Amino acid sequence: NEQEDTIVATTQHSQIFIGQLFAPETIEVTQVEFKYLGEPLHIDSIIDLSVCSWKSIAMTASKDHTVRIWNYDTMKVELLKKFLIDIRVIALHPSGMFTAIGFTDVLRLFQIQLKDLKLSKSFNYPMCSVLKFSHRGHLLAAGCEKIIAIICVFTYETVMTLKGHNHVLSLEWSTDDRYLV
Repeated sequence: NEQEDTIVATTQHSQIFIGQLFAPETIEVTQVEFKYLGEPLHIDSIIDLSVCSWKSIAMTASKDHTVRIWNYDTMKVELLKKFLIDIRVIALHPSGMFTAIGFTDVLRLFQIQLKDLKLSKSFNYPMCSVLKFSHRGHLLAAGCEKIIAIICVFTYETVMTLKGHNHVLSLEWSTDDRYLV
């Protein structure tokens, strides 16, 4: 800018930051506080994507151990959450109020709050490869190694366990939620 009081910096991950070099009224150099210019991006590859059926949000998970909830109407990131362990798979509840995240060691169900994810329940289902909420949102199907667990989202009970699969690649509920294929 004309006052030469602003600095713009980029990173190797294509993030752009902006900061004010000094306060214009004092012309004293202050500690530079950088802010994102635009939206914060994943810094590693995206491993999963889930789109909410009742709200205009989508959720992405990355190898950088983060999940982001994007509002595709406003083109903004509404929530960013960093975890310490590898994320394998994600699923957004149809209402957009909950999410299921499969980590390498456990499956977790979270409530989506304004700026955070609040843990609701952990399930001892490691290495999930696929998660799918039913259309009405009352059930969650989790394909983990050689089993499929059907979990009631409201009571946190495992309603049914289907065994005998080599490896679960995909899951889909029928439109009336009576069948899972």
